[in-house]
Amino acid sequence: WVKKSNRSCPRCIITMVLLKRGHSLAVQNAAITLSYCVLLLVVLVLSPGCHVAGEEGVQGLVMKSVMEDDAVELKRLLTTSADDEALLVSHKYDINAKDEASGQTALMRATLVGSTNCVEILLQLGADVTISEKDGYTPMHGAGFQGRAKVAKLLIDHGVNVNDLHTDGKMPIHRACWGKEKRHALTAGVLLEHGACLAEDGSWGGGCDHPSSMTQYHHTYDILDEYFQKRGGSTPVDEL
Repeated sequence: WVKKSNRSCPRCIITMVLLKRGHSLAVQNAAITLSYCVLLLVVLVLSPGCHVAGEEGVQGLVMKSVMEDDAVELKRLLTTSADDEALLVSHKYDINAKDEASGQTALMRATLVGSTNCVEILLQLGADVTISEKDGYTPMHGAGFQGRAKVAKLLIDHGVNVNDLHTDGKMPIHRACWGKEKRHALTAGVLLEHGACLAEDGSWGGGCDHPSSMTQYHHTYDILDEYFQKRGGSTPVDEL
């Protein structure tokens, strides 16, 4: 009953083999169903753009681990091999890949949300500290803007320029001074202790605005005042 023209199809081959071995119709149907499932899985795995977790999927997982400061999961994702069956990724994830909407790398995102553990992992694995997001802000500016003192220290220890100048003429210290919370004051302190826009004599230099002109938080003002008094340079009071 199997036509000669159809004997080369997988279903017919399986049917003929099972008939010769005397298997029942139920067994034949089960075998055929299983064969099609296996075939479908092979097609899904081998077809371009049909990976269980392709590049975009992995980027989503990377950003999720960053948001949760899950350094263990982040490291697993960034160091997974190409034949990792759990992810079915065709190549290693680009550690400097940017989010399409924000233009943020994983390092920038980790900096902004204060995921210190993830920042450490990203720096260890060679994340580029100079890559900016869509508005041109680098991670050091992000640390200042969001008041991430620990992240700022990690970036500084990694050799990042504390006086990284944005096209708007502002530096990370200015971003920190704009903030109105204690974490911004602490970040300003870290930046100042590591040479934020200081001239050799300890006074404010670099041809940029004194941060006191934009300070909105009294603790930040106090840190600026104390810092410059200790060094004999101009204090926020002198600049006002």
